[in-house]
Amino acid sequence: MPMRIEMAGKRFGMLTIVSFSHYNNYRAAMWNAVCDCGNSVVVYGYGVRSGGTRSCGCLKGEITTALMTKHGESKKHTREYRAWKEAKTRCFNEKRDIWKYYGGRGITMCDRWKNDFLSFLKDVGRCPPGLTLDRKDNDKGYEPGNCRWATRREQRINQRRMNDHGPFSSP
Repeated sequence: MPMRIEMAGKRFGMLTIVSFSHYNNYRAAMWNAVCDCGNSVVVYGYGVRSGGTRSCGCLKGEITTALMTKHGESKKHTREYRAWKEAKTRCFNEKRDIWKYYGGRGITMCDRWKNDFLSFLKDVGRCPPGLTLDRKDNDKGYEPGNCRWATRREQRINQRRMNDHGPFSSP
């Protein structure tokens, strides 16, 4: 067997090496380790020494989340994020049936909000309990000054009137 480098008791990233485990089929030294998160794992000695292995795998999830999210709202599925995303869908997704009542009749979202959830959140603020996103003027788009958090009753009062041909005033 190849000579192994003693690693027991040493720390690498979030891993603390506990003891030698075995040699794998390629004669690489495998070590028992404990991660800061509490998981026990068996790792390649070279992998931890080179820095390629820094945790049991829990760190990978944290790094991926940090790289893939700008603001953390989408992962938590906050009410504000869902409202913003659904408003964008109504305006820009022609495959949705409801699009014809929004994007299909010219309702859009301002570029600042369309491209940046945090700008939307800054302008409309957090959604108080029991309220949903509403446009004050139903003939204007989703933009600063035209959106608010409103009760269902307020939205009903503000709703466009329906006729036999849908929510338009003429057939």
